[in-house]
Amino acid sequence: MVVDDEIPLAEVVGSYLTRERFDVTLAHNGADALALAHEIDPDVVVLDLALPGIDGLEVCRQLRTFSDAYV
Repeated sequence: MVVDDEIPLAEVVGSYLTRERFDVTLAHNGADALALAHEIDPDVVVLDLALPGIDGLEVCRQLRTFSDAYV
């Protein structure tokens, strides 16, 4: 999962990962990232720290309560 509020940047990172045969899901804010992580149970999360609303550090803290994904 790629989480970044800069949509073009998230898409570029996602395209590189897709090219390497990763299944990629994009999120553009902390709340959506947490909701998606509950749904898809990602193995790896590429996480921007400066997100609107719930920042990346808080996303990571909350993610750790239910996931052991690499961040």
